[in-house]
Amino acid sequence: MAVLDWLRAFMKQNRLSLRTPEQTCISRAISFTEANVEVFFDNLICLKAKYRFEPQDMYNLDEAAATTVHKPPKVLAQTGCRTVGQATSAKRGSLVTMVAIISASGTAVPPFLVFPREHFKDHMLHNALPVSGVGATASDWMNSKLFLPVLLHFVKHECPTKEQPKLIILDNHESHTSIAAIS
Repeated sequence: MAVLDWLRAFMKQNRLSLRTPEQTCISRAISFTEANVEVFFDNLICLKAKYRFEPQDMYNLDEAAATTVHKPPKVLAQTGCRTVGQATSAKRGSLVTMVAIISASGTAVPPFLVFPREHFKDHMLHNALPVSGVGATASDWMNSKLFLPVLLHFVKHECPTKEQPKLIILDNHESHTSIAAIS
């Protein structure tokens, strides 16, 4: 039976490390195939050729959860001191979904924030960028009803026209499909 020393030596010799895997939902893992990636890039090449998109006209849209309570940074304290505290806004924070839309040239549309509430209240934007878009849902995630305001937020800031179209690349989550968003 191999002992721990052997495992460590094997890992060092083969440049291996023990890592925590990134959580990936099963539908995303199954969909990420060579054929699907090829179809994606074929479509992208056709769109770029047809509309002559420049990097500043191509955007990626994605959602990320942000906590309202941040983990305090490490601080210097006297050795042996048992309690070192730092004030935070609450014991447990809630998640706020941030919709980020960033162009291939690196410019960003102001964030669109989705709060886990039935109704949005102005105080929720305390310290947010004044041009942030905002919405609220019973859950803390995007839904198809809120996706149209996200698109309108994008249009307000990037002003696409028929003569100067913009391309938004996003995942195929069901929240990104609705009759209102397509029309």
